[in-house]
Amino acid sequence: MKDYWVAQLDTAKSIAVKAHAGQKYGEKDYFSTHVVAVVKRVKEDPHLEDAHVCIAYLHDVLEDSEYTAADLAVEGVDKRVILGVLGMTKPEGQEYLSYIYQMKEESPDAFQVKYHDMCANYSHGKRDKYKKAIENWLYM
Repeated sequence: MKDYWVAQLDTAKSIAVKAHAGQKYGEKDYFSTHVVAVVKRVKEDPHLEDAHVCIAYLHDVLEDSEYTAADLAVEGVDKRVILGVLGMTKPEGQEYLSYIYQMKEESPDAFQVKYHDMCANYSHGKRDKYKKAIENWLYM
């Protein structure tokens, strides 16, 4: 089973690198700045598994690239990971806290990774947008 997740991690990272090629996070490279920060936080969380790390690699792929969930399946991404990535993909027009509550109910894997995503954004200076959400996290 370990070899399976090693392959999944390699696939997720490869897709994320391709999907975010040329994208910026402020003045810096999106993948190496934001995605790697989220992945690092998820890897350091002793309660999370390799599936969560894969979700962290892919968490913005559907929102920020041409990739679809079907493309991820064709690439061999595990169904649990695809469902987690779909859970992290905010529906257009949905209010942010409503999206977070929906994620908590419908996709626990996504919900766990989302916390680390918000913390990474917060630590990179996006404090106004994420402060209330992080504070509310304690009561969810």
